[in-house]
Amino acid sequence: MQTSAVITLVYGVLLVVGGVFGGLKAGSQASLIAGCLSGVVAFLAAGLQSGGRQAGVFVALGLAVALAAWSGKSVFLDGAKFMPRGMVLVLSLGQLVALLPQLRGRG
Repeated sequence: MQTSAVITLVYGVLLVVGGVFGGLKAGSQASLIAGCLSGVVAFLAAGLQSGGRQAGVFVALGLAVALAAWSGKSVFLDGAKFMPRGMVLVLSLGQLVALLPQLRGRG
């Protein structure tokens, strides 16, 4: 399995765990649903990447950009607390960095 696929898989696991944790600790159905759906998209992307399909890179890229934009806006423009949105921002930026070699065709 390619390194970027493994990183995307870990990213998906962390999104699901964060969503479940937010759902249980804060009673937030929105966190639970968003975390699980985002995780499923990341799992799909990882599966595509591990099969050598470039589409998986673009799915993972789209997810990471969307989550980074949403969480970055929440933290920096809306004044939300760092946790959990700032953690989603950090994880999403890490995912973007991990995808760069794939976008250059070197992953």
